[in-house]
Amino acid sequence: MAVAVGSDGTPMVAVAERPWRPGTRPLLAAASGVLLAASFPTPDLEPLAWIGLVPLLVAARGLRPGAAFRIGWLGGFVFYLATVYWVAYTIANFTAVPFAVALGILALMASTLACYTAAFVAGVRWLGARKLPVIWLGPLLWVALEWLRGWFFIGFPWAALGYSQYRHHDLVQIAEVTGVYGVSAILVLFNMVIVGILPERGAVGILPERGAGTPPRRLVPALVALTLLVVGVPMWGRWRAAALARRPPAGALRVALAQGNVEQEHKWDPAYQDETLARYRALTAEAAARRAHLVVWPETATPFFFQEPGPRRDAVLETAEKNGVYLLFGSPAFRQDPSGAIQELNRVYLVSPAGRELATYDKMQLVPFGEYVPYAHVLFFVRRIVEAVGDVVPGLVPTVFRVPAARFGVAICYEDVFPGVTRRFVAAGADFLVNVTNDAWYGPTSAPHQHLAQATFRAIEGRVPLVRAANTGISAVIDVDGRIRWRGPLFEPLAHVEQISWPGVRTFYTRFGDVFAWACALASLAAIGYGAARGRR
Repeated sequence: MAVAVGSDGTPMVAVAERPWRPGTRPLLAAASGVLLAASFPTPDLEPLAWIGLVPLLVAARGLRPGAAFRIGWLGGFVFYLATVYWVAYTIANFTAVPFAVALGILALMASTLACYTAAFVAGVRWLGARKLPVIWLGPLLWVALEWLRGWFFIGFPWAALGYSQYRHHDLVQIAEVTGVYGVSAILVLFNMVIVGILPERGAVGILPERGAGTPPRRLVPALVALTLLVVGVPMWGRWRAAALARRPPAGALRVALAQGNVEQEHKWDPAYQDETLARYRALTAEAAARRAHLVVWPETATPFFFQEPGPRRDAVLETAEKNGVYLLFGSPAFRQDPSGAIQELNRVYLVSPAGRELATYDKMQLVPFGEYVPYAHVLFFVRRIVEAVGDVVPGLVPTVFRVPAARFGVAICYEDVFPGVTRRFVAAGADFLVNVTNDAWYGPTSAPHQHLAQATFRAIEGRVPLVRAANTGISAVIDVDGRIRWRGPLFEPLAHVEQISWPGVRTFYTRFGDVFAWACALASLAAIGYGAARGRR
């Protein structure tokens, strides 16, 4: 150890530590993946997200961007493998694909998604090598990549980091302005500051003599900003939620959720069609007896084409008329294109208490490799995972349904994970949101829990309640502050009635959408451009 004096006369210490042991960096990267995955449902250990990136960023210290990309990819691969493992369950249980091949598909998916984590770690190292303030730029870069993942190529915004905090109600109220990305940015800044405080290892560094663990002066602004965010944002969130609770409601409605719990193996079996319909009719009668005004059945609740005349269509219309309720339900549909080819649609119908069909909505955000093959002209060899009647095509219009007391939009299946989709409904005048889904595909995995957690942010972004009808669960009612007021059990048939209300406010996010994410992306591009120019000089 040698003592040196800085240009300002401050005593400095040159500290030489042992180099990294072989395998240490990969272990740290994998540890980050495990910590981050554990912060999501289940096991819902959300505090781990505040430190989950630390081992990965420490492992990347001293690495060139290429090597940092590889170590970041490993951390991301472990994270996605542990988070979306249910993909292999779905493929193995509901297709003819062998389990070993299903694992291979999962690994390919996790490998692709891990590239976003890799790009973040490599970007941090690249910017740091050019003496740019990575503590500030790191959160912006993370948000830019997270936002890009939500729409680039096929779009898969599942498990954005901010979703891990869905139970931290005071903090997540900021989604009214920034969407989920604002929460992600705070988490990443917290991780970056911790890494900045930790002493270097595996390299010779100049540290203040007052101690290797003492934060240098350059971290003081970040520490101050982080303190203000960690304290100020939850304080504002608590105040905002309380102010909305005191506000007289702009409207109210009694809504019923019918969870049929129809097994996926039986759902499309013609022998079970009448039994399925009878189950939903019974649940509707139960809800009507409890004075429900609108009864919601899940996605594709009718295992037949409702648009075709026949006794089953008549039975559905009679159910609404006999019980005097508005009935909303999912059903497969089809149309003929100009060439004469049959195209399938994933549709929702609204039927009046008079037994008349009022309006429909066709799902706009389809499930890749489930409902359609993206870039099919290139991936012509890929067989769709889910067998169906022809290719499902997307709808084009975000229908806002109307009943006498309210207007509402419907997100089908995982459309509620795309904030841009639900925002279109609220911007068009929806007072509340409905999510109809069939999470039976996922069985007893974490997927239904993850799906519900992410849906809570859609309520906060638009300050509208969200009611969720799921075939096998988890059906739920979510308040405008993102709190899950009621959630049903998995794999049980039930009818639940709730009185929902809405404040009638128009949020920043509803007006302007992902302005925060756009700003982070532009700032990241500007920093990269500046760093490239600086590197050439």
